[in-house]
Amino acid sequence: MIGFNISEHGCRCIKVVDHYARGSEAFSVLAIRIATGRRHQIRVHTAHVGHPTVCDGRYTSTATFLSDQAWCPRNFLHRSRLVFSAPCASTGGVSCTGATTKAQLVEATAPCPQDLAEALAELRPAAIEGERDEVAAAETATSERRWARATAAWTAADR
Repeated sequence: MIGFNISEHGCRCIKVVDHYARGSEAFSVLAIRIATGRRHQIRVHTAHVGHPTVCDGRYTSTATFLSDQAWCPRNFLHRSRLVFSAPCASTGGVSCTGATTKAQLVEATAPCPQDLAEALAELRPAAIEGERDEVAAAETATSERRWARATAAWTAADR
């Protein structure tokens, strides 16, 4: 596992889409918004709070990685939507972000790839809170506390 530094002054950029389980393991599908797109940004941040991406050979233990590989063929990370400012001819190819020029946004979307859709089909929807499997709840309790502490600053920044 590689060491990394995380700023506590970041803003909230995560939304939990759904919860799943596989045996006694618990998983969450997240929608994450990034601004800078730094290398491994999502992988580093999720691993930092104890919830690494599935099948991540760099930011998880070898045992977790090998266990994930049994049902997921690759890192479960997919960019479903990308939005950016289009270059303007009037500015010599620079993005139109000036106060007098309205930026033209370009959006591209992509469905979930077949291999990740098949991996997702290996999971079952998690039971609603209060009916969750006690084993899964006990195994993830520490990670959930770390996640809550780490996201508390993000939530405060949203207010």
